[in-house]
Amino acid sequence: MFIHPSALVEEGAVIGEGTKIWHLCQVRPGTRIGTECILGRGVYIDAGVQIGNRVKIQNYVSVYHGVT
Repeated sequence: MFIHPSALVEEGAVIGEGTKIWHLCQVRPGTRIGTECILGRGVYIDAGVQIGNRVKIQNYVSVYHGVT
């Protein structure tokens, strides 16, 4: 797992093995992100969102509560 120093991954978020979280991302509590994912620059993942394995989310995308 790689988390860029400028990213904010809040306590309670579960990040899968091999996932990369890039510049200025915010990952809220209760989030589950699968293995080998890529979150591009400035991505926002809201509380409780679930992301599967090997998903790439491009720069500045917001994924809000209720998305699986």
